Amino acid sequence: MVKKVYWIGSLLATLLLACLAGTIIYKLQSPMKATPTPVLQAVIPTLSSPPAVTATASPQTAVTTTSMATSTATSSTSEASGPAIQALAPGSPVTLDKIQMVNPLVGWATGSSGLDEHILITGDGAKSWKDVSPPEPASTGAPGKRAFTFFLDVDRAWVTYFPTDFPATLPITIWSTADGGSSWQAGTLPVSSELEGGSAFDQLYFVDSQHGWLGLSHGAAAGSNPFSLHMTSDGGRSWQLLVTPFSPVSGSLDACCRNGMVFLDNLTGLVTSGNGAYLNAYVNWTRDGGLTWQNQDLTDFPAEQVDAPFCQSSSPQRLTTQSAAVVVDCITSRSDQTILHNAWVHIIADAGQLWSIFELPSPSEDSKNWASWQRSWKIQFLDSQSGFVFVVDHYENSDGSATKDASTVYQSIDGGQIWNLMGQTNWSGQFSFVDADLGWAVVRMGKDIALVSTSNGGRSWEIIQPATIQK
Repeated sequence: MVKKVYWIGSLLATLLLACLAGTIIYKLQSPMKATPTPVLQAVIPTLSSPPAVTATASPQTAVTTTSMATSTATSSTSEASGPAIQALAPGSPVTLDKIQMVNPLVGWATGSSGLDEHILITGDGAKSWKDVSPPEPASTGAPGKRAFTFFLDVDRAWVTYFPTDFPATLPITIWSTADGGSSWQAGTLPVSSELEGGSAFDQLYFVDSQHGWLGLSHGAAAGSNPFSLHMTSDGGRSWQLLVTPFSPVSGSLDACCRNGMVFLDNLTGLVTSGNGAYLNAYVNWTRDGGLTWQNQDLTDFPAEQVDAPFCQSSSPQRLTTQSAAVVVDCITSRSDQTILHNAWVHIIADAGQLWSIFELPSPSEDSKNWASWQRSWKIQFLDSQSGFVFVVDHYENSDGSATKDASTVYQSIDGGQIWNLMGQTNWSGQFSFVDADLGWAVVRMGKDIALVSTSNGGRSWEIIQPATIQK
């Protein structure tokens, strides 16, 4: 049976969804007509009816981080105007969209309640949350605003808001905090004659408290997605335009489909990309702070494992000031009409001059009863030796009325050479670990969303019912 393969293009330019890095949709021939109800074994935990992340008042809960003492968020200078997004009152319902824990107690999240996303912080291991949203003007009607964030540590974060279903126009406000959201400063991406029309969020990364880069996309065409890059060296108070769309120094940044950006220091950075118009996986490197970029091919694999592959790079992560990790996954349609889907982690050092390549695990898939199947690999390294890989599968029947999700968690303690199976679930998750044992995930199972945590490296998970509390 021949399986037709369709790659996900970059959805960053449409604002609603990030490009599904490392994700492939398999369209399978002759799917079952009846609605499938397969059951995934070794489900941990079973979330047949996961609770929405609905807050209940918990006035006795205290958040202990010192950076959360100030009760109101303020801005010093801002182009923004109009009534600000109103903070959630204690006990207000909120659905977490993204979580990033910094240590066992303190972490950040974005959450939805009403039209606009909120910025939340916890000081007790995700049990309770404070709304510390910046004074971004609230939406006056649908569709609302989505928050795009970068969380550096317990105190420092950056946020910019874009409409959820159409591009924004310059100037654009980028909010920054250095005290855990107690106060916010507004920086502005100014109007430029070199950037016409609408802009969509693409990438945001800070290497330290002062140096950061913001990427925007500017529409899309066949095989291309025009890109501009902006840089700050003062913590986000001011921004400089470095790269304009289709600049001769931009390498292949304008090709579809960018899905991640990291910098190792103030000068060295890389951008990963999905397939777009290219068959090979590649990254774009800069070694001068983002002023110029060069394309580098990553498809250097044993011939017996990959034959004429269709590859992409994704999930970049800074390991040290000298090294980074990147996922490369490849799909190959073989002469015997079977399909190979493999993934590797590339440990890159010396700005792309030195490489170590280790194969990532591929759990068995369950596509026989489903019309389509998606798989993605995401990595999170805690340091240069210890890390996790999350393999997330999504299945649908022919009309989308029935779905199934699965996440498989593996851990490595030797820099990615060997991966040990930790657990498997019946949901898809956005994961955040702070050490080899403690982790959290925003769980999606169909239309239901929940927050869960593990204290044993992903072998088992418990549902958290968080509460919003007073500032």
